Amino acid sequence: MASPWVVEFYESQAEGCPVRDFLSVLDGSRRAKLVALIRLLEEMGPTLPFPYSSQIRGNLRELRAHYGREHYRLLAERRMTAYQQAEAKRQKGKSA
Repeated sequence: MASPWVVEFYESQAEGCPVRDFLSVLDGSRRAKLVALIRLLEEMGPTLPFPYSSQIRGNLRELRAHYGREHYRLLAERRMTAYQQAEAKRQKGKSA
């Protein structure tokens, strides 16, 4: 059965593939979580609900995942389904 949405990573000669590069430096469990989210997008397409996906503006969407205190964001354009950027944010915790 074909996926309803084809996921293609943005790639250029100058920049390479930023998302693939980002995923390659993560440890196995973090990478597995993001890959599972990408597969979920392939299965559900633009119907992937919050908190996994949210619309930023226009056709720009954000895939969202967290691992412990780290928050990960992958940006995607709905029509082109090309990931342009990956980012990790660490949530500031309160000292005990």
